[in-house]
Amino acid sequence: MNDQRITDLAQEIYLNRHNQKNDVTGVDLSDFLDQTIAWVNQFIPEIEKKTDWNFLRTQAAPSGTVNDVTTPSYSLPSNVRKLVVNSQRDLTIRFDNAVVASFKLVNPNQQFNPAEQYDHRHRATVVRKNIIFSRPLKDVEVGGTIVADTIAVLPRLARNDTSLLDILDDNEDI
Repeated sequence: MNDQRITDLAQEIYLNRHNQKNDVTGVDLSDFLDQTIAWVNQFIPEIEKKTDWNFLRTQAAPSGTVNDVTTPSYSLPSNVRKLVVNSQRDLTIRFDNAVVASFKLVNPNQQFNPAEQYDHRHRATVVRKNIIFSRPLKDVEVGGTIVADTIAVLPRLARNDTSLLDILDDNEDI
């Protein structure tokens, strides 16, 4: 099934470029599919940078667990490209969905902003796919789940994973 979907995509691309279908078989067909996969995957970083696609957004997604009070930063999960920075949607630490701490999620250059001296909310930011908190975490937060709105990474096309094609089929405005 996956190879057929990739073959259909490869033939569609070839047809658009050369105004004919490619009649390759055997090893040549395998090479043709591998070249198509490589070609498609080279565009994914550009598609991801274009905008924060709503279909890749998850609200209140678990993004880690507080291990101890001495850990100043936590890596984003591998399937998360970035956190959503929105003044109305704080990053939280929760136990069983009960919020025990809330952090205003800001861009790195706003981690410590003297202009907002009366905004006493704690802050968090993301630098190189690491969540960094503006204050040391507290004992009461250890074991809590870090929760934030996230933007997922687009999956790469592969012979054993055509989920990218499902996403593209469902979102034709890309």
